[in-house]
Amino acid sequence: TGYRGVGRDITARKREERLLSLEHTVTRCLAEAETAAGGLRGALQAICETESWECGRYFRVDAAAGLLRFEDAWHAPVDAFAQFVARSRGVVFSRGEGLMGHTWASGEPQWSMDVRSDPRLLRKAHSGDMGVRAAYCSPVNFGGRTVGVLIFSSRSARVPDDRLLNAMLAIGSQIEQFIQRKRADGRFLSQALQQRLITEFSQEALAGLDLQEMMDRAARLVATTLGAEYARVLEYVPEPNQLLFRSVVGWPDNWVGRRTIEVEKGERLARVIESREPVVVDDYAAVRSFSPAPLEAAGIRSGLNVPIFGPGGVNGVLSAHSVNRRHFGEEDGSFLRRLANILAIAIERKRAEDRLAHLAQYDNVTGLPNRHLLRDRLIMALTQAHRGNTPAAVLFVDLD
Repeated sequence: TGYRGVGRDITARKREERLLSLEHTVTRCLAEAETAAGGLRGALQAICETESWECGRYFRVDAAAGLLRFEDAWHAPVDAFAQFVARSRGVVFSRGEGLMGHTWASGEPQWSMDVRSDPRLLRKAHSGDMGVRAAYCSPVNFGGRTVGVLIFSSRSARVPDDRLLNAMLAIGSQIEQFIQRKRADGRFLSQALQQRLITEFSQEALAGLDLQEMMDRAARLVATTLGAEYARVLEYVPEPNQLLFRSVVGWPDNWVGRRTIEVEKGERLARVIESREPVVVDDYAAVRSFSPAPLEAAGIRSGLNVPIFGPGGVNGVLSAHSVNRRHFGEEDGSFLRRLANILAIAIERKRAEDRLAHLAQYDNVTGLPNRHLLRDRLIMALTQAHRGNTPAAVLFVDLD
C-alpha cells in the first residue's frame, strides 16, 4: 500500500492567516480601550504574545527636541524585563543613534538577531545585562512622516521575518491613528472643561469676589486643571523690584505675603515681566540660558510662567510647575493667559476701589483724612463702646 497524491506547503498561508488574526486582535484592543495609554499597552501585549516577544516598547518622536522618548511598554511577568522597562523610561535617542535611531532616520524596519554583537547598538549593556538577544524595530508612520518607533525584544535569537515586517508597518500606523484620535478627543474635552472653568472664574470676578480669594482660586485651578504639582501667583512690586508670593499650591502656605523673589535682569521671571510673554521651560536642568533655578533644587523639572498685566502695567506672574519633565503646550499657555487676564481685571478693579476710597476719605491737597473718614471712624468707635459698655471721648484740636 502507499499514498499517491499532490502535497502542498501551507506554511506561508498559515503565517498570513496568523498575521491577519493579529491585525484583527490589535484592532479589537484599540476599539475596546478607553484611553490612549490603555490601547497602546493592549496592542503591545497582543503583538508580544502572538509573536512570542517578551517585551514591547514604544518611543515617540519629540520633534522640538529632536529626540526619541519613551512613551509606554508591555513586558512578560519577568523581573529582568521589569527592570529593562524601568531603565528605558529615562533613555532618549537622537536620529541615527542606535537601532531605534536608525529606524527613525531611515523610516525602515531594523532587525538585530543578536544585540550583543550588533554595531548599531550603542547601549549593549542596557540590553545584555537583562539577557536580551534579539530585537526588532518598526517605524510608526503618520501623515507621511515617522512619528515613533516600536521595538520588541526577546531573550532568544530570532531570524528576520519579512511577513512580520510588512504587517507591523500597517499595525504601527493603526496604533498611531488610534492614539491621535484619542488625544484629539482628550483635547476637545479638556478645552470644554477649561472654557467652563474660565467662565465660572470670570463670573466670580464680576460678582466682586475678594481679591485674595480670586488669587487662591486661580492657583488651585492651575494645579488641578493642568495636573501640575506646583502653582503660584506672584505680585510684582516695582520698588524694590521683587515678586511677592500671594497664593501657592505645593509650596509652604507661610510663604504667602512673606517670601519674595528678586527680579534679576536676564532671568526667566525678568523676561516674563519685560516681554509680557509666557516663558516655557521643558527641563530646568537642560536650560543654560538661565542660571540654575531654586526650582531645580526643589526637584521641579518643568514650568510655565505667564505675565499678569493690565492697563497699568505688569501686576505679577501666574505659574505652573511639574516635578516630571513635560512640555506645557499652547493650550496650557492659553488657559493660564485667560486666567491671568481675569486676575488682571480683578486687580485693576481693586486698585480703582482703593483709589475711590482714598479720594472719598482724604483731602486732595494735604492728603490728610477728611470729615468723611472721621465720621466713619467715630461711628465705629461709638459702636464698639456701646457694645462693650465703655466710655468714649473725642479730642478736638482747632488750629487757626
